[in-house]
Amino acid sequence: MIIELDTTGTIIALEKILTDFSKKDTVKSIMVLAGNNKEFIPEKLDPVLRKISVPIIGGLFPAVMHNNIFLEVGTIVVGLPKAIENFVIHDLNNEDIDLDSIVEDISLNKSTSSNETFFVFIDGAAGQLGQLVDSLFSIFGVINSFIGGGAGEFYPNTEMVSKPCVFTNDGLFSDSAVIGVLQTKSEMCVSHGFKKISDSYRVTNTREKQIISIDWEPAIEPYIKVLEKDSGIEITKENFFEVNEYYSLGIERIGGNIVVRQVITYTDDGSLTFIVPIPNESLVCVLKSDSETMLEDVKLATTSFYKELNHKDDSFLFLVDCVSRYHLLGDDFKKELALINRNDVPLVGVLSLSEIANTGTNYIESYNRTFVIGLLKC
Repeated sequence: MIIELDTTGTIIALEKILTDFSKKDTVKSIMVLAGNNKEFIPEKLDPVLRKISVPIIGGLFPAVMHNNIFLEVGTIVVGLPKAIENFVIHDLNNEDIDLDSIVEDISLNKSTSSNETFFVFIDGAAGQLGQLVDSLFSIFGVINSFIGGGAGEFYPNTEMVSKPCVFTNDGLFSDSAVIGVLQTKSEMCVSHGFKKISDSYRVTNTREKQIISIDWEPAIEPYIKVLEKDSGIEITKENFFEVNEYYSLGIERIGGNIVVRQVITYTDDGSLTFIVPIPNESLVCVLKSDSETMLEDVKLATTSFYKELNHKDDSFLFLVDCVSRYHLLGDDFKKELALINRNDVPLVGVLSLSEIANTGTNYIESYNRTFVIGLLKC
């Protein structure tokens, strides 16, 4: 396994790395993690991708990381010693798409059968993310490991817009997901550091990525009541996003696990809007965190994970870290990256618009405000 970092974010630099990698007998497939590279548009990128015979999987993300290096513009290219099988799912904004059937076709057409890790890169602004994750679990269960997240651009408190941001050798796509199957073992660490500060509520009406009502009230009302009680601040439209920065909604799972969902905005009718849908009848609660709590959680989670880490020479760490954690932590994000980084195992990573993971034993989830670390044993 080899890793090369380009800090220019140009097509010329990427083409040179891809060409060099494709000539190496030890490189059987390539992962490309790109930041906010203005040149990476279909008209310029597609011809380069299509010239490379080695399988490529990649995405454009708000930022990329290699060890302690953080880049909003730049590209990380990973040459893998095993071939990756790529599958593309298009038209994710089509509510009538039969994802179960599409994912079942992937299960029938992939050539590997054991010790698999699935990379899942999806246009973070596309629809059906929750449904895709449900289909992956329905078809593949808990035997294999999954890691990935939402690609694209993110600006706090603004509506996300779909753009071409995931790719294979066939080109750069929007409204799509790319799934790469790599026959290799992996271990996962998933954590967030948000704590429950409210009673449990029931979601009583939903619409796409919105919760319309909680316990039959407009969803914003019980949410704001908790924020006001905890913060001591009267919430208005003008200060909502500033106060809301440290809060989230959590889905309560069996066994006490809580999945974080970030509130992106709310509508005039009092509905809450999310990146990933929350199913109707879900039990939810209000969560809170801050920089100190999040960093302490990172320290505890990584210490436990790395204590049991069993890696070999071609292993690497793949980090999928929520872009909203970056904005919440601010200058402290470099402390989080330092806690996650190890000197004896190379790390590559992305800031994501959502995080997708399971551990090989648990339900596949899509998360917000969460970090996922995968140890890939190539």
